[in-house]
Amino acid sequence: MRSTFIRRLGLCALGLAAALYVSNPALAADKAKTADKPKVADKAKATDKAKAETRAADVNGKVITKSDLDKEIARTEQRFQGMGYTLDEAKRAEMQKQVLDELIGAELLFQESHAKGIVVDKAALAARMDDLKKKFPTDAEFKAMLTKFNLTEDGIRAKMGQVMAIEQLIETQVASKITVTDADMKGFYDGNPTSFAMPEQVRARHILIKVAKDADEAIKKAAREKIDKLLAQTKKGGDFAELATKNSEDSSAEKGGDLGFFSKEQMVAPFADAAFALKAGEISPVVESPFGFHIIKCEETKPASTVPFETAKERIGQYLKQQEVQKKVQELVQELRTKGKVKTFGS
Repeated sequence: MRSTFIRRLGLCALGLAAALYVSNPALAADKAKTADKPKVADKAKATDKAKAETRAADVNGKVITKSDLDKEIARTEQRFQGMGYTLDEAKRAEMQKQVLDELIGAELLFQESHAKGIVVDKAALAARMDDLKKKFPTDAEFKAMLTKFNLTEDGIRAKMGQVMAIEQLIETQVASKITVTDADMKGFYDGNPTSFAMPEQVRARHILIKVAKDADEAIKKAAREKIDKLLAQTKKGGDFAELATKNSEDSSAEKGGDLGFFSKEQMVAPFADAAFALKAGEISPVVESPFGFHIIKCEETKPASTVPFETAKERIGQYLKQQEVQKKVQELVQELRTKGKVKTFGS
């Protein structure tokens, strides 16, 4: 089982989406005011300080560099920005500490995998690398990613091997020892009724003629005339799916306008109100939404219901086991950190 925690550690280790981080320039040293040569002890102190400034942490002798930390912080910030979150200084500081703790945790777990004699299968590693490459349409795009983030294929392979070793450690030392009983699952099911409530759903097709929010009246009028003509064709018996395929300006056009099942909360209000007012087989009048003009055909309806325990049982078991794995992994990391020699260096 690959827990959320280990997936996160994998991201830390690989850093595939990391933005290049530009550190602050070093401050220029003051001009020497004396011709005296520095003492040997002073040189040693200066050397130690310079080394410390390149380190974020030392984990049982293994250095996590500030560069690695900075890249992972930048990647994490990009992810937050992509979700629309803005971090203030306090939250950013908290995030930076968490990222460093996760990098330290990953290193501790990797070292423990070595101590337990875990060896990653070469064929499995090669298959994982192939899966990664398949995420890129072409080999050229994969290599462009390597260049963009100053990575090498060998470097990624090495990091991926570390992640797989950690996964094996967690599977053999943690996950395999956890059992979730039927009573555990039933208790969770009974204690979280809203998690298994299914709202009323509709499966519908639609035809969309887009209208930009800032469109002038002439464009809006032309779009309305077009959708009115399409509605007239449906009333004359025209095949709705075929009309959607040929005329709809939504991505669902290639599927005959089929949107699949959706709940009322998943759609904008004007569209949802119209769709849920229909019975199976009925077609709506023209509906205006922020996206433009729609015609909607209801294909099926599903009343509100509750997912039966037997249906949800497997998913509940997976969730409860994942939660327990995460808890035990965190405990293992803390134990390894307490027993080991871990030192962090200030920013």
